[in-house]
Amino acid sequence: MFKTISGSKLADRPKRFFSRLGSLARKTNLIVRNSPKFSAEGFTLSVLKVVITGKASFNQLAMNMGQSEHKTMSRQALHKRVDHSAVAFMMSATGQAIKDRWDDESLIVTKRFSRVLIEDSSQAKTDKANAEDFPAHGNGQGQTAGCKIDLAFDLLTGEPISEALHPPPGPPGLWGARKLLLAVHNVMVGYAIPRRLTTKLSHSSDIPYERAQIFELMNGKLSHSELLQLKRWNTPTLYNGWEQITQHDIANDAFNLEETHDFMPQMGPMVGYAVTVVIEPSNSAHKGKHAAAAEYREYVASVPGPKIVIVQDLDKPAVLGSFWGEVNSNLHKSLGCVGTITDGAIRDVDEMTNAGFKALAQRLCVGHAHVAAVRWNCEVEVFGRKIQPGQLIHADKHGFLAIPEEDQPRLLDASLFMDRNECDTVIPSARNAAGKPMAEFLEDFTEVAGQYGKNVKKKFSGEGEW
Repeated sequence: MFKTISGSKLADRPKRFFSRLGSLARKTNLIVRNSPKFSAEGFTLSVLKVVITGKASFNQLAMNMGQSEHKTMSRQALHKRVDHSAVAFMMSATGQAIKDRWDDESLIVTKRFSRVLIEDSSQAKTDKANAEDFPAHGNGQGQTAGCKIDLAFDLLTGEPISEALHPPPGPPGLWGARKLLLAVHNVMVGYAIPRRLTTKLSHSSDIPYERAQIFELMNGKLSHSELLQLKRWNTPTLYNGWEQITQHDIANDAFNLEETHDFMPQMGPMVGYAVTVVIEPSNSAHKGKHAAAAEYREYVASVPGPKIVIVQDLDKPAVLGSFWGEVNSNLHKSLGCVGTITDGAIRDVDEMTNAGFKALAQRLCVGHAHVAAVRWNCEVEVFGRKIQPGQLIHADKHGFLAIPEEDQPRLLDASLFMDRNECDTVIPSARNAAGKPMAEFLEDFTEVAGQYGKNVKKKFSGEGEW
Protein backbone atom coordinates (compact mmCIF):
# COMPACT_ATOMS: atom_id res chain seq x y z
CA MET A 1 0.00 0.00 0.00
CA PHE A 2 3.07 2.27 0.14
CA LYS A 3 4.14 1.83 -3.51
CA THR A 4 2.92 5.34 -4.37
CA ILE A 5 5.77 6.93 -2.43
CA SER A 6 8.46 4.50 -3.47
CA GLY A 7 11.60 6.30 -4.52
CA SER A 8 10.59 9.60 -2.94
CA LYS A 9 12.18 11.24 0.08
CA LEU A 10 9.30 9.83 2.13
CA ALA A 11 9.96 6.25 1.11
CA ASP A 12 11.84 5.33 4.27
CA ARG A 13 9.18 6.68 6.66
CA PRO A 14 6.80 3.68 6.38
CA LYS A 15 9.77 1.35 6.91
CA ARG A 16 10.74 3.21 10.09
CA PHE A 17 7.14 3.23 11.23
CA PHE A 18 6.53 -0.49 10.76
CA SER A 19 9.87 -1.44 12.31
CA ARG A 20 8.70 0.10 15.61
CA LEU A 21 5.28 -1.55 15.79
CA GLY A 22 6.50 -4.70 17.54
CA SER A 23 7.96 -2.68 20.39
CA LEU A 24 4.78 -0.58 20.72
CA ALA A 25 2.66 -3.75 20.77
CA ARG A 26 4.65 -5.16 23.66
CA LYS A 27 4.56 -1.89 25.60
CA THR A 28 0.76 -1.69 25.30
CA ASN A 29 0.25 -5.42 25.94
CA LEU A 30 -1.38 -5.99 22.57
CA ILE A 31 1.17 -8.78 22.21
CA VAL A 32 2.31 -10.63 25.31
CA ARG A 33 3.83 -13.60 23.53
CA ASN A 34 4.56 -14.16 19.85
CA SER A 35 1.98 -15.89 17.68
CA PRO A 36 2.25 -16.94 14.01
CA LYS A 37 -1.35 -15.78 13.49
CA PHE A 38 -1.06 -12.30 15.00
CA SER A 39 1.60 -9.62 14.58
CA ALA A 40 1.62 -5.89 15.21
CA GLU A 41 2.35 -5.19 11.54
CA GLY A 42 -0.47 -7.47 10.34
CA PHE A 43 -2.97 -6.00 12.78
CA THR A 44 -2.10 -2.43 11.77
CA LEU A 45 -2.41 -3.20 8.06
CA SER A 46 -5.72 -4.98 8.68
CA VAL A 47 -7.15 -2.01 10.59
CA LEU A 48 -5.95 0.39 7.89
CA LYS A 49 -7.64 -1.74 5.24
CA VAL A 50 -10.87 -1.67 7.27
CA VAL A 51 -10.63 2.12 7.49
CA ILE A 52 -9.95 2.53 3.76
CA THR A 53 -12.65 0.11 2.56
CA GLY A 54 -15.25 0.92 5.20
CA LYS A 55 -15.82 -2.81 5.78
CA ALA A 56 -15.57 -2.74 9.55
CA SER A 57 -16.93 -6.09 10.76
CA PHE A 58 -14.88 -8.50 12.83
CA ASN A 59 -15.28 -11.04 10.03
CA GLN A 60 -13.65 -8.63 7.58
CA LEU A 61 -10.91 -7.75 10.06
CA ALA A 62 -10.21 -11.46 10.59
CA MET A 63 -10.06 -12.00 6.81
CA ASN A 64 -7.61 -9.09 6.51
CA MET A 65 -5.47 -10.61 9.25
CA GLY A 66 -5.45 -13.93 7.42
CA GLN A 67 -4.26 -12.23 4.25
CA SER A 68 -1.54 -10.32 6.13
CA GLU A 69 -0.27 -13.25 8.19
CA HIS A 70 -1.01 -16.08 5.71
CA LYS A 71 -2.63 -17.87 8.64
CA THR A 72 -6.35 -18.29 9.36
CA MET A 73 -7.65 -16.43 12.42
CA SER A 74 -11.22 -16.81 13.67
CA ARG A 75 -13.53 -13.90 14.28
CA GLN A 76 -13.98 -15.03 17.90
CA ALA A 77 -10.22 -15.07 18.54
CA LEU A 78 -9.84 -11.61 17.04
CA HIS A 79 -12.83 -10.32 19.01
CA LYS A 80 -10.95 -11.12 22.23
CA ARG A 81 -7.92 -9.19 21.00
CA VAL A 82 -9.75 -5.93 20.29
CA ASP A 83 -9.87 -4.45 23.79
CA HIS A 84 -8.22 -1.58 25.65
CA SER A 85 -4.74 -2.85 24.72
CA ALA A 86 -5.62 -2.70 21.01
CA VAL A 87 -6.86 0.87 21.45
CA ALA A 88 -3.70 1.82 23.37
CA PHE A 89 -1.58 0.27 20.62
CA MET A 90 -3.37 2.17 17.82
CA MET A 91 -3.04 5.38 19.86
CA SER A 92 0.70 4.88 20.22
CA ALA A 93 1.15 3.81 16.59
CA THR A 94 -0.74 6.84 15.28
CA GLY A 95 1.28 9.14 17.49
CA GLN A 96 4.50 7.63 16.15
CA ALA A 97 3.30 7.94 12.55
CA ILE A 98 2.45 11.61 12.92
CA LYS A 99 5.70 12.29 14.76
CA ASP A 100 7.64 10.68 11.89
CA ARG A 101 5.69 12.73 9.36
CA TRP A 102 6.10 16.07 11.11
CA ASP A 103 9.47 15.75 12.81
CA ASP A 104 11.14 18.24 10.49
CA GLU A 105 8.11 20.46 10.06
CA SER A 106 6.46 20.67 13.48
CA LEU A 107 7.89 24.10 14.34
CA ILE A 108 6.79 25.49 10.99
CA VAL A 109 3.30 24.06 11.39
CA THR A 110 2.79 25.42 14.89
CA LYS A 111 4.10 28.85 13.90
CA ARG A 112 1.84 29.23 10.90
CA PHE A 113 -1.39 27.88 12.35
CA SER A 114 -3.00 28.50 15.73
CA ARG A 115 -5.60 25.77 15.17
CA VAL A 116 -6.07 22.84 12.81
CA LEU A 117 -9.69 21.77 13.17
CA ILE A 118 -10.50 18.15 12.36
CA GLU A 119 -14.21 17.36 11.90
CA ASP A 120 -15.90 14.14 10.94
CA SER A 121 -19.27 12.44 11.08
CA SER A 122 -18.59 8.72 11.12
CA GLN A 123 -20.85 5.71 10.95
CA ALA A 124 -19.08 3.22 13.19
CA LYS A 125 -20.03 -0.38 12.51
CA THR A 126 -19.36 -3.44 14.59
CA ASP A 127 -20.18 -7.14 14.35
CA LYS A 128 -23.92 -7.91 14.31
CA ALA A 129 -23.42 -10.02 17.45
CA ASN A 130 -23.28 -6.64 19.21
CA ALA A 131 -26.65 -5.53 17.81
CA GLU A 132 -28.34 -5.67 21.22
CA ASP A 133 -25.81 -3.20 22.59
CA PHE A 134 -25.30 -1.15 19.43
CA PRO A 135 -28.55 -1.39 17.41
CA ALA A 136 -28.22 0.28 14.02
CA HIS A 137 -30.25 0.75 10.83
CA GLY A 138 -31.46 -2.44 9.21
CA ASN A 139 -30.27 -2.83 5.64
CA GLY A 140 -32.63 -5.57 4.56
CA GLN A 141 -29.95 -8.20 5.03
CA GLY A 142 -30.48 -8.95 8.68
CA GLN A 143 -29.64 -7.29 11.96
CA THR A 144 -26.83 -4.71 11.98
CA ALA A 145 -24.90 -3.00 14.74
CA GLY A 146 -23.22 0.40 15.00
CA CYS A 147 -23.79 4.06 15.79
CA LYS A 148 -23.08 7.52 14.44
CA ILE A 149 -20.51 9.78 16.09
CA ASP A 150 -19.72 13.43 15.31
CA LEU A 151 -16.26 14.56 16.41
CA ALA A 152 -14.28 17.77 16.20
CA PHE A 153 -10.90 18.44 17.77
CA ASP A 154 -7.81 20.60 17.38
CA LEU A 155 -5.03 18.63 15.70
CA LEU A 156 -2.26 20.82 17.19
CA THR A 157 -3.31 20.74 20.84
CA GLY A 158 -5.49 17.63 20.93
CA GLU A 159 -8.25 19.56 22.71
CA PRO A 160 -11.74 18.22 21.91
CA ILE A 161 -13.98 20.90 20.42
CA SER A 162 -17.24 18.97 20.28
CA GLU A 163 -18.50 15.41 20.31
CA ALA A 164 -21.93 13.87 19.97
CA LEU A 165 -23.17 10.28 19.95
CA HIS A 166 -26.34 9.69 17.92
CA PRO A 167 -28.47 6.70 18.94
CA PRO A 168 -30.32 4.76 16.23
CA PRO A 169 -33.97 5.47 15.40
CA GLY A 170 -36.70 3.65 17.24
CA PRO A 171 -36.74 2.41 20.84
CA PRO A 172 -33.44 3.04 22.61
CA GLY A 173 -31.27 -0.01 22.98
CA LEU A 174 -28.81 -0.96 25.66
CA TRP A 175 -25.53 0.83 25.07
CA GLY A 176 -22.34 -1.03 25.78
CA ALA A 177 -19.10 0.39 27.11
CA ARG A 178 -16.62 -1.14 24.67
CA LYS A 179 -14.33 1.33 22.94
CA LEU A 180 -14.92 1.93 19.26
CA LEU A 181 -12.18 2.50 16.71
CA LEU A 182 -13.04 5.09 14.10
CA ALA A 183 -11.22 6.82 11.29
CA VAL A 184 -11.28 10.61 11.40
CA HIS A 185 -9.43 11.95 8.37
CA ASN A 186 -6.95 9.07 8.60
CA VAL A 187 -6.42 9.68 12.33
CA MET A 188 -7.45 6.85 14.64
CA VAL A 189 -9.40 8.15 17.63
CA GLY A 190 -10.41 6.15 20.72
CA TYR A 191 -13.89 6.98 21.96
CA ALA A 192 -15.46 5.75 25.20
CA ILE A 193 -19.26 5.65 25.34
CA PRO A 194 -20.57 8.38 27.69
CA ARG A 195 -21.64 7.25 31.12
CA ARG A 196 -25.14 8.67 30.76
CA LEU A 197 -25.81 6.16 27.98
CA THR A 198 -24.11 3.22 29.63
CA THR A 199 -26.36 0.64 31.23
CA LYS A 200 -24.14 -2.42 31.00
CA LEU A 201 -20.83 -3.64 29.66
CA SER A 202 -20.90 -5.09 26.18
CA HIS A 203 -20.35 -8.84 25.93
CA SER A 204 -16.98 -9.97 27.23
CA SER A 205 -15.57 -6.48 27.76
CA ASP A 206 -14.03 -6.21 31.21
CA ILE A 207 -12.99 -2.57 30.83
CA PRO A 208 -15.16 -0.41 33.11
CA TYR A 209 -15.19 2.82 31.11
CA GLU A 210 -17.53 5.05 33.09
CA ARG A 211 -17.15 8.50 31.59
CA ALA A 212 -17.09 10.35 28.31
CA GLN A 213 -13.59 10.74 27.00
CA ILE A 214 -11.80 11.51 23.79
CA PHE A 215 -8.17 10.63 24.34
CA GLU A 216 -6.15 12.51 21.73
CA LEU A 217 -4.05 9.93 19.99
CA MET A 218 -1.41 11.86 18.13
CA ASN A 219 0.45 12.98 21.24
CA GLY A 220 -1.35 11.24 24.08
CA LYS A 221 -2.56 14.46 25.72
CA LEU A 222 -5.27 14.37 28.37
CA SER A 223 -7.96 17.04 28.36
CA HIS A 224 -7.46 20.22 30.37
CA SER A 225 -10.22 19.22 32.78
CA GLU A 226 -8.53 15.88 33.47
CA LEU A 227 -5.23 17.63 34.18
CA LEU A 228 -6.96 19.99 36.62
CA GLN A 229 -8.46 17.03 38.44
CA LEU A 230 -5.08 15.29 38.62
CA LYS A 231 -3.61 18.46 40.14
CA ARG A 232 -6.09 18.25 43.03
CA TRP A 233 -4.45 15.09 44.37
CA ASN A 234 -1.01 14.53 45.82
CA THR A 235 1.51 12.35 44.02
CA PRO A 236 1.20 9.34 46.38
CA THR A 237 -2.55 9.20 45.61
CA LEU A 238 -1.77 9.01 41.89
CA TYR A 239 0.82 6.32 42.56
CA ASN A 240 -1.88 4.25 44.30
CA GLY A 241 -4.00 4.44 41.17
CA TRP A 242 -1.10 3.95 38.77
CA GLU A 243 0.07 0.72 40.40
CA GLN A 244 -3.33 -0.87 39.71
CA ILE A 245 -3.35 -0.21 35.96
CA THR A 246 0.29 -0.46 34.91
CA GLN A 247 2.29 -3.37 33.56
CA HIS A 248 5.50 -1.70 34.73
CA ASP A 249 7.48 -2.57 37.87
CA ILE A 250 5.76 -0.66 40.69
CA ALA A 251 8.90 -1.01 42.84
CA ASN A 252 11.30 0.46 40.31
CA ASP A 253 9.60 2.38 37.48
CA ALA A 254 8.08 5.84 36.93
CA PHE A 255 9.00 7.52 40.25
CA ASN A 256 12.20 9.29 41.35
CA LEU A 257 14.80 6.93 42.84
CA GLU A 258 16.77 9.71 44.55
CA GLU A 259 15.64 12.31 47.08
CA THR A 260 14.12 15.53 45.77
CA HIS A 261 13.55 18.82 47.61
CA ASP A 262 10.37 20.82 47.02
CA PHE A 263 11.19 24.47 47.65
CA MET A 264 7.56 25.62 47.23
CA PRO A 265 5.48 22.96 49.06
CA GLN A 266 2.81 25.58 49.81
CA MET A 267 2.01 25.69 46.07
CA GLY A 268 0.77 22.10 46.16
CA PRO A 269 1.19 19.57 43.32
CA MET A 270 2.03 20.44 39.72
CA VAL A 271 1.12 18.47 36.62
CA GLY A 272 2.25 18.95 33.02
CA TYR A 273 4.09 17.52 30.05
CA ALA A 274 7.87 17.34 30.07
CA VAL A 275 10.02 19.72 28.05
CA THR A 276 13.62 18.63 28.50
CA VAL A 277 16.95 20.42 28.55
CA VAL A 278 20.54 19.56 29.53
CA ILE A 279 22.92 22.09 31.15
CA GLU A 280 26.58 22.13 32.17
CA PRO A 281 27.30 25.30 34.21
CA SER A 282 30.99 24.40 34.69
CA ASN A 283 31.77 24.54 30.95
CA SER A 284 32.43 28.07 29.66
CA ALA A 285 32.32 26.83 26.03
CA HIS A 286 28.51 26.83 26.19
CA LYS A 287 28.23 30.48 27.17
CA GLY A 288 27.30 33.20 24.67
CA LYS A 289 25.60 30.98 22.07
CA HIS A 290 22.63 33.28 21.58
CA ALA A 291 21.26 31.47 18.53
CA ALA A 292 21.09 28.23 20.52
CA ALA A 293 19.30 30.01 23.37
CA ALA A 294 16.74 31.40 20.92
CA GLU A 295 16.20 27.95 19.39
CA TYR A 296 15.67 26.46 22.86
CA ARG A 297 13.03 29.09 23.68
CA GLU A 298 11.29 28.41 20.35
CA TYR A 299 11.21 24.70 21.23
CA VAL A 300 9.59 25.39 24.62
CA ALA A 301 7.07 27.76 23.03
CA SER A 302 6.13 25.21 20.35
CA VAL A 303 5.00 22.52 22.80
CA PRO A 304 1.37 22.61 24.02
CA GLY A 305 1.01 23.20 27.76
CA PRO A 306 0.88 22.86 30.62
CA LYS A 307 4.61 22.07 30.70
CA ILE A 308 7.15 21.12 33.33
CA VAL A 309 10.80 21.83 32.46
CA ILE A 310 13.00 18.83 33.26
CA VAL A 311 16.63 19.97 33.62
CA GLN A 312 19.55 17.53 33.77
CA ASP A 313 22.73 19.07 35.20
CA LEU A 314 25.83 17.35 33.80
CA ASP A 315 27.90 18.68 36.72
CA LYS A 316 26.01 16.48 39.20
CA PRO A 317 26.83 15.72 42.00
CA ALA A 318 28.65 19.07 42.01
CA VAL A 319 26.51 22.22 42.02
CA LEU A 320 28.23 25.20 40.40
CA GLY A 321 25.42 27.29 38.92
CA SER A 322 21.66 27.47 38.47
CA PHE A 323 19.60 27.51 35.30
CA TRP A 324 16.78 29.03 37.34
CA GLY A 325 16.29 32.47 38.88
CA GLU A 326 13.80 35.31 38.81
CA VAL A 327 14.11 36.14 35.08
CA ASN A 328 14.15 32.60 33.68
CA SER A 329 11.24 31.44 35.83
CA ASN A 330 9.09 34.39 34.72
CA LEU A 331 10.12 33.80 31.10
CA HIS A 332 9.17 30.12 31.21
CA LYS A 333 5.94 30.92 33.02
CA SER A 334 5.03 33.13 30.04
CA LEU A 335 5.87 30.20 27.71
CA GLY A 336 3.25 28.01 29.41
CA CYS A 337 5.46 26.21 31.94
CA VAL A 338 4.18 25.63 35.47
CA GLY A 339 7.43 24.57 37.11
CA THR A 340 10.66 22.61 36.92
CA ILE A 341 12.37 19.48 38.16
CA THR A 342 16.16 19.77 38.13
CA ASP A 343 18.85 17.59 39.64
CA GLY A 344 20.91 20.78 39.90
CA ALA A 345 20.08 23.92 41.86
CA ILE A 346 17.75 26.91 41.87
CA ARG A 347 18.22 30.45 43.22
CA ASP A 348 15.97 33.49 43.78
CA VAL A 349 13.57 31.10 45.48
CA ASP A 350 11.28 33.88 46.82
CA GLU A 351 11.08 35.54 43.41
CA MET A 352 10.37 32.19 41.73
CA THR A 353 7.59 31.57 44.24
CA ASN A 354 6.17 35.02 43.51
CA ALA A 355 6.15 34.13 39.81
CA GLY A 356 4.07 31.04 40.61
CA PHE A 357 6.80 28.78 39.24
CA LYS A 358 7.22 25.61 41.31
CA ALA A 359 10.59 23.85 41.64
CA LEU A 360 11.89 20.47 42.78
CA ALA A 361 15.67 20.57 42.92
CA GLN A 362 18.77 19.12 44.56
CA ARG A 363 19.59 22.30 46.52
CA LEU A 364 19.89 26.09 46.44
CA CYS A 365 22.90 28.04 45.14
CA VAL A 366 23.97 31.66 44.72
CA GLY A 367 25.26 31.91 41.11
CA HIS A 368 24.61 30.87 37.53
CA ALA A 369 28.23 30.15 36.43
CA HIS A 370 28.37 29.39 32.67
CA VAL A 371 24.83 28.03 32.48
CA ALA A 372 23.22 27.63 29.06
CA ALA A 373 21.01 25.15 27.24
CA VAL A 374 23.41 22.52 25.86
CA ARG A 375 20.81 20.32 24.18
CA TRP A 376 17.04 19.97 24.46
CA ASN A 377 14.03 17.92 23.37
CA CYS A 378 15.97 14.78 24.28
CA GLU A 379 15.87 12.04 26.88
CA VAL A 380 17.18 13.24 30.24
CA GLU A 381 17.85 11.56 33.56
CA VAL A 382 17.07 13.33 36.85
CA PHE A 383 17.03 11.85 40.33
CA GLY A 384 17.64 8.38 38.91
CA ARG A 385 14.70 8.50 36.50
CA LYS A 386 14.90 8.75 32.70
CA ILE A 387 12.26 11.06 31.23
CA GLN A 388 11.19 11.49 27.62
CA PRO A 389 10.00 14.79 26.09
CA GLY A 390 6.20 14.97 26.24
CA GLN A 391 5.89 12.53 29.14
CA LEU A 392 3.16 13.38 31.67
CA ILE A 393 4.65 14.42 35.03
CA HIS A 394 2.99 14.81 38.43
CA ALA A 395 5.11 16.20 41.26
CA ASP A 396 4.85 17.54 44.80
CA LYS A 397 6.83 17.55 48.07
CA HIS A 398 6.97 13.73 48.07
CA GLY A 399 8.75 13.49 44.71
CA PHE A 400 7.47 12.94 41.19
CA LEU A 401 5.79 10.37 38.96
CA ALA A 402 6.66 10.17 35.23
CA ILE A 403 3.59 8.38 33.89
CA PRO A 404 4.06 5.98 30.95
CA GLU A 405 1.98 7.00 27.94
CA GLU A 406 -0.12 3.84 27.88
CA ASP A 407 -1.17 4.38 31.52
CA GLN A 408 -2.40 7.95 31.12
CA PRO A 409 -6.00 7.34 29.93
CA ARG A 410 -7.01 5.34 33.03
CA LEU A 411 -4.89 7.11 35.65
CA LEU A 412 -7.52 9.55 36.92
CA ASP A 413 -10.28 6.97 37.27
CA ALA A 414 -7.96 4.50 39.00
CA SER A 415 -6.66 7.12 41.44
CA LEU A 416 -10.15 8.35 42.32
CA PHE A 417 -11.31 4.79 42.91
CA MET A 418 -8.39 3.93 45.18
CA ASP A 419 -8.90 7.09 47.23
CA ARG A 420 -12.63 6.40 47.63
CA ASN A 421 -11.86 2.81 48.55
CA GLU A 422 -9.56 3.96 51.37
CA CYS A 423 -12.10 6.52 52.61
CA ASP A 424 -14.90 3.92 52.65
CA THR A 425 -12.95 1.16 54.41
CA VAL A 426 -9.56 1.32 56.11
CA ILE A 427 -9.34 5.04 57.02
CA PRO A 428 -12.62 5.20 59.03
CA SER A 429 -11.69 1.98 60.78
CA ALA A 430 -8.16 3.14 61.59
CA ARG A 431 -9.51 6.39 63.10
CA ASN A 432 -12.28 4.73 65.07
CA ALA A 433 -10.26 3.06 67.80
CA ALA A 434 -11.44 5.28 70.67
CA GLY A 435 -13.17 3.29 73.41
CA LYS A 436 -12.68 -0.09 71.76
CA PRO A 437 -10.73 -2.94 73.29
CA MET A 438 -7.57 -3.49 71.28
CA ALA A 439 -8.61 -7.02 70.24
CA GLU A 440 -11.94 -5.75 68.91
CA PHE A 441 -10.27 -2.86 67.06
CA LEU A 442 -7.77 -5.20 65.37
CA GLU A 443 -10.53 -7.62 64.41
CA ASP A 444 -12.60 -4.81 62.89
CA PHE A 445 -9.63 -3.45 60.96
CA THR A 446 -8.79 -6.90 59.58
CA GLU A 447 -12.37 -7.19 58.33
CA VAL A 448 -12.45 -3.82 56.56
CA ALA A 449 -8.96 -4.39 55.15
CA GLY A 450 -10.31 -7.57 53.60
CA GLN A 451 -13.16 -5.59 52.06
CA TYR A 452 -10.65 -3.05 50.74
CA GLY A 453 -8.77 -5.87 49.01
CA LYS A 454 -11.98 -7.35 47.57
CA ASN A 455 -12.93 -3.97 46.10
CA VAL A 456 -9.51 -3.67 44.45
CA LYS A 457 -9.69 -7.20 43.06
CA LYS A 458 -13.18 -6.63 41.65
CA LYS A 459 -12.17 -3.38 39.96
CA PHE A 460 -8.66 -4.19 38.75
CA SER A 461 -8.21 -7.96 39.25
CA GLY A 462 -5.20 -7.09 41.38
CA GLU A 463 -4.15 -6.56 44.96
CA GLY A 464 -4.20 -3.41 47.07
CA GLU A 465 -1.88 -2.09 49.75
CA TRP A 466 -4.05 -3.66 52.43
